[in-house]
Amino acid sequence: MYTDQDLARAEGAKKKRLALAFSVLAIAVVVLVVGLVIRMEPLATFGTALFACLFYAALELYAMPHVRYARYLRDIKEGLSRETDAEYVSISSAPRTSSGVLFYDFVVRVGPEPEDERLFYYDADKPLPNFAPGAHVHITSFGNYITEIKQT
Repeated sequence: MYTDQDLARAEGAKKKRLALAFSVLAIAVVVLVVGLVIRMEPLATFGTALFACLFYAALELYAMPHVRYARYLRDIKEGLSRETDAEYVSISSAPRTSSGVLFYDFVVRVGPEPEDERLFYYDADKPLPNFAPGAHVHITSFGNYITEIKQT
């Protein structure tokens, strides 16, 4: 399900977005220095505050989702995996955030009892699988995060 190109693409996007966020921080420092040198207190105060807020917004809203996704891809590539044979039950209709990355809830049953249901997380950036309820699937996972899935 994941390839080296996925990790390379995520790392590239992360670097570009961090560079943009830190360029906004550099502008904040320049505005502060210029405001202090020309002794214009409103420029030094409000200009720096404005660009500092823009830096924080750019970092958190624009760059950090890509940083977290790249970290997730590195973790699943290097971490231990396990395999599970199960019966597909359902997948959520809307993604949710786990560890700063968007995932769909993917529910499977590994035994006949209701408490034998297991929750896995399916990456929202990947195309959704088209399994009928009750289909037998083979899941390779890192923790609860699906790294590969096949219908058996």
